[in-house]
Amino acid sequence: MVNKVKNLLAGGTIQRDALQIYAIQFLSLGLGLVGSIIVARTLGPANKGIFDLFNLLSSFIVEFGLLGFGSGLLYYLANKGEPVSKTHGTGLIFVLVMGCLTAITGWLGLPGWKRIFPGLQDWIILLAFFWAPAAYYRIIWSNILTGINRAVVTYRIGLYITVVNILAIVTLWASNRLDVENIIRLTAMLGVINGIVAFIILCKHERKVKASLNLARKSLRYGLVIYVGFIANIMHFKIDQVMINYWLGTKAVGIYAVSVRWAEMLFF
Repeated sequence: MVNKVKNLLAGGTIQRDALQIYAIQFLSLGLGLVGSIIVARTLGPANKGIFDLFNLLSSFIVEFGLLGFGSGLLYYLANKGEPVSKTHGTGLIFVLVMGCLTAITGWLGLPGWKRIFPGLQDWIILLAFFWAPAAYYRIIWSNILTGINRAVVTYRIGLYITVVNILAIVTLWASNRLDVENIIRLTAMLGVINGIVAFIILCKHERKVKASLNLARKSLRYGLVIYVGFIANIMHFKIDQVMINYWLGTKAVGIYAVSVRWAEMLFF
């Protein structure tokens, strides 16, 4: 009888969490769409295309640079019972190491990145590489919270960041300062703030932090299997914008990205 009650309570919790996550996603998508409309109407296709390329480059960097490590940590935390302190500490070391390598890759490979992403200024390309550690940590943090059944928290934080973003966009628009440079700086700044808030939340849950080289090796080995699928997926769905920019320019990317955004909303 006790087990039945526990199962019913667990089922109710799962349903409530699922409903909260769906509601938060729906609201975040709606607010994000409003922000996208304001940005698109204010910047125009060419500058909107530059902003979209910055987001695309940032997405490529995170997906390629993470190496599936977050998924590996999630597996060993949720399925193998690794403690949160060790998982978090190992993730932090990975973020620091891979963050430095990512920054070096961006700096040394700048001439090549400019050829792949024509239309982006040097500082925009470098910014995408240098703020990658915050994005790395955000994903690892999200995986850890999912592993300890706190996934709703990650979506709530995402919603709060979306609200701050839309308020900042409206403020910039009202003060006639909504241009491509400021919107890119805003995106990077919110990404860093998101990472800091995530770190504080996880440290409140578990103050101890310790790294494990053995856990890092196992997580990397496990994550690399999933990593192949991630890379195939992102190349399949996002390489088109790189091609459009290379042949048709940032204006065409801006127009195309708006249509993709609407299609993704309808799909959701």
